[in-house]
Amino acid sequence: MSETRERAPARTGLKAAADESRPELKWWGSVDMPSGGVVRVVAGPTRVWVERRSNDWRVFSAGSDWPDERDACPAERPHEAAAEELEERVPDVRFCFADAPTRLVVSVAQADRAFVVRPETRLSVGPGERVTLYVSTPTWMVLSVERVARKRPGTRHKAEERSEPQRLTELPLERPSDTWFGRNTVAGELCYATRTAGYLRLDEVPRLPHLAITPVTIENKAADPLEFERVQVPVPLLGVYADATGALWTNALSLTRETSGDLAAVKVESGVPTAARGASERLAKPRSEGSKSSVVRAFSRLLQIGANTP
Repeated sequence: MSETRERAPARTGLKAAADESRPELKWWGSVDMPSGGVVRVVAGPTRVWVERRSNDWRVFSAGSDWPDERDACPAERPHEAAAEELEERVPDVRFCFADAPTRLVVSVAQADRAFVVRPETRLSVGPGERVTLYVSTPTWMVLSVERVARKRPGTRHKAEERSEPQRLTELPLERPSDTWFGRNTVAGELCYATRTAGYLRLDEVPRLPHLAITPVTIENKAADPLEFERVQVPVPLLGVYADATGALWTNALSLTRETSGDLAAVKVESGVPTAARGASERLAKPRSEGSKSSVVRAFSRLLQIGANTP
C-alpha cells in the first residue's frame, strides 16, 4: 500500500560543517515563573509559549513550514517572555489547579510511532557487505510542572525540595505525515514519514535542534543483493541523547539480513552512538520499554526493509 500522503521532498538543512558556528542547539530545561509570567521555548520550526496564572497553566504554540534559511530554525531554552507576545493568541489548552505549581520543565521525548525513512536513492547492499545509514527524525517536546519548596538557610536539608514532575502535554516539533509500512493493508502498520532522507555520510545529515540522528547499520549475510527504498525505524524503542554541541542522537541500530527476503534481525545498541561528538547526556528513556526477549521479537517485526514495495 502506498503512503497515505505524499512525502515532502528531502531537504538538506544544516550540514555538520556549519554546526561549529551555531551558537545554540539546546532548547530543553526548566524555569521558575511567578503568577502572570510567560515562558517562551523555541525548537526549530516550533515556538511554544506557556503562561502561568494562580490557578492554571496556559499553553500556546505556533509552527511553521520547513524553513530554508539557516537562521529560521533556531533554538531557545525556556526563558521569560513579554506578555505582549500572547496578544490576540488563543491558548491551545489550559491546565487547572487549586494552586498552580511554579516551575515549568521542558524535556525531550521520542515520537509515539515508528518512522519510515527513504535513502536519497534506492540502495543495493551486496552479499557480505555492511553499510551505515544515518537518518534523522523529529522529536517531541514535553511540558511538565513541578512544585518547589525552598528551605531556610542554615538547615541540614537541601536548598529546595521538588515534587515529581506532572506532565501537562506533549507536541511534535515538526508535524509528520502518516504512511503505511507493509506489503498489504493487513500485514503492516501505521507509521510516520520523515521529510529528511537517509544518508551514507554523517557530514550530510541535517543538524537541526528538533531532529535526532540514528545510525542504522545494515549487514547483508544473504547470498543475493539487498535492494531497498525505505527503512522503518522504531523510534519509540530508542532513547534520546545530546552530544557536546547540543545535537540530538538516539541509540544506534544494527540490522542483519540472514537469508533472502525483506526481514532482518535487529539489535539496539546501548548508550550513545560512537559517532556523537564529545561528552553526552541521556535526555529521555525509550517511550516503549520491554524485556530483552520481547524487544528482539518486536524489532524483528517492526524494523523491516521495504524491497520494491509500492
